[in-house]
Amino acid sequence: MRRFFLFITTSLLIAAVCGAVFTYDGSYYFFRALNDRQVFIPNRRTIHGLLELPTLLASYLTHDLTLLSLIFNLTYVSLILFSLLLCWWIVRTKKPRLFIWVVFTVCVALLPGQIAYISELAMLLPLAWAIYLSILVGVERHHWLFIIPFSLLIICSHPFAVFLLGIAAILAFLQHQRTIAIAMIGFSVAAVIWFLSGITPYEADVLSTGGSLGLRFTSAVLGLPLVILLLGWFAGFSLLLPVLRERWAWSRNLKINWTERTASRLLTVAVIAGMIWALVPIFWIDALSYRFFLLPFTLPFIIAAWLDNRSSLLESQPRQSVLMRLAWLFTVVIVIQSLFWFAFTDRLKTTLASTTPCLRANTANLLWTNYTAMNHWSITAYSVIIQGDAATSIVLPGDQCEIADFSQGFPVADWDFRRWDQLWFHLQSLADRLNSRQ
Repeated sequence: MRRFFLFITTSLLIAAVCGAVFTYDGSYYFFRALNDRQVFIPNRRTIHGLLELPTLLASYLTHDLTLLSLIFNLTYVSLILFSLLLCWWIVRTKKPRLFIWVVFTVCVALLPGQIAYISELAMLLPLAWAIYLSILVGVERHHWLFIIPFSLLIICSHPFAVFLLGIAAILAFLQHQRTIAIAMIGFSVAAVIWFLSGITPYEADVLSTGGSLGLRFTSAVLGLPLVILLLGWFAGFSLLLPVLRERWAWSRNLKINWTERTASRLLTVAVIAGMIWALVPIFWIDALSYRFFLLPFTLPFIIAAWLDNRSSLLESQPRQSVLMRLAWLFTVVIVIQSLFWFAFTDRLKTTLASTTPCLRANTANLLWTNYTAMNHWSITAYSVIIQGDAATSIVLPGDQCEIADFSQGFPVADWDFRRWDQLWFHLQSLADRLNSRQ
């Protein structure tokens, strides 16, 4: 188990050092938290406020943007490690074999979208697993110390809270645990009330358009991500087959003899597929859209955990060989993607240092970003952040460099104009250069 956590910890540390949390909306959240001098909670997703708090507090002690960036990244990635450690602590003495299903979730079901560290559902699912495992092993008094705050955090952080907590209610009902079942039903009702009490324009737009699920599936799932998912599901089925044969007669007629070794081989193939996928940045350019499929792709592993829990074949140790293959898969993908992001950041820095004060996102010098995860509206905020505390150049979308009025400030996003005299960042040099052009 130590080797497994060593792999996961090392991967996440590399991701943090490479600034991988700044992908997609991450850089904008960082910019807003520092500049507004308060936690930034987009669309009532409370979990961001909690994760931004260490960075915000540290900003009162230092203006070192490199250090603050590292704190921000470490805080976000540490949530994954914290969730895994907590889940292992819950099951390690009673049913350690159940831990494998949490790992399948983190290392397979969440993996195609993991580079989007700011995805709330990806952060909440591992925390929800702590509740699920507590129910499966039998809720004890000390479990309520995290069940209650996690449930409240889930309610206040995502519209899908009703589904996450509803699953917990169903598991509690199936496990004949009345108290926790009633509590989870109550939390589910609270989640519905919370959502309906303040539907944001963003959520209303997603609901009205259906999130363009077909296009999102094509860009974020179809291809190697789907191959990895299928290999992961089949590997999980290989582990579950003895349990099925123990409890259901129909499964004994299946003419397949899959074992833990089969699962390991399938996951070895998944590692190779993951490596190929991660080595081609355009394959994961729209990883953020994967968040729409997280819950249904995780559901098979939740069901597997419930079925596995019903078996009398409860060995004292988790499936080590499969566990390590999953750790390899996670490590290969996360490390490769993080190193690519680091290289993209360095290239963007070089471009900003050798160009005019305002650079159009679609200019020839930045065409390469169109084929990477940097092809996102938050590149404006990121172009400021990566230059340290005193940026001298900026990237703006479309023709904003020509039409924007920089005498008062600059647009960090289409809906967000920042005044020069209301900035935490020291951007006087940037203001002077931009205004000298007009």
